[in-house]
Amino acid sequence: KLNNLSYEMPDSLGPVAEQLGLEVKKSPLFSRKGGTGLFAKAKLVSAAFSDEVLSEGRNSQLIELSDTHVLVLRVAKHEPAKQQALNDVRERVKILLKNQKAAERIKLDSLAALKKLRAGSHSEKLAHALNAEWKSVGPVSRADENSDLKLNPQIRYELFLMPRPEKGKKSYKNILLANGDGALLILSGVIDGKNYKDENKLNERRKLIGLYGNAMQSAWMAELRKKADVTTTLGSVESE
Repeated sequence: KLNNLSYEMPDSLGPVAEQLGLEVKKSPLFSRKGGTGLFAKAKLVSAAFSDEVLSEGRNSQLIELSDTHVLVLRVAKHEPAKQQALNDVRERVKILLKNQKAAERIKLDSLAALKKLRAGSHSEKLAHALNAEWKSVGPVSRADENSDLKLNPQIRYELFLMPRPEKGKKSYKNILLANGDGALLILSGVIDGKNYKDENKLNERRKLIGLYGNAMQSAWMAELRKKADVTTTLGSVESE
């Protein structure tokens, strides 16, 4: 019924919602790169910026969100892309430059600290000298879901890319985290795990890569949303 009514009355969602006893909801402005909540879904963003919806001003076709939820949307407001005035972006540019300088400083400091560690400096004392957080985490598994240890997924991923240290020695690695922080990793040794089947190993690797990818994607999407120029507000009808 929702599909048929929204097609028969393509110029509004009000009458459709009234006949079906549904509520019309309005989203915040969002760009072609996506918004929040439901409108972070690629299929909804694609529908919102389709010619049928954006250019012709019609209701969208029925969009399946899950086995139990569907949605029809239409554009309530569209703001075309435009060149922003310098005064409007001045503070954003300042913050961007400040973050770039901070990232460069973090990279230089971590490289200098890495050199000192390899030369024999005491790791904990060096962390205090740099006013950095020092944390000894003990043994770390590839997927430590049941542990109380809350370890950044990117750090866990990078640890298992480090070379196995020689007996009596340590391996070191400096990385830049997705949130802009720097980290120095020290690997003291490797404890061989049990001999699992190849399929189990593959599943663990996929899970680990997924955690790392989600952390990187969240930071990347947050940065993209800051730079978004095109915004659209949409009304939608949701049916259960």
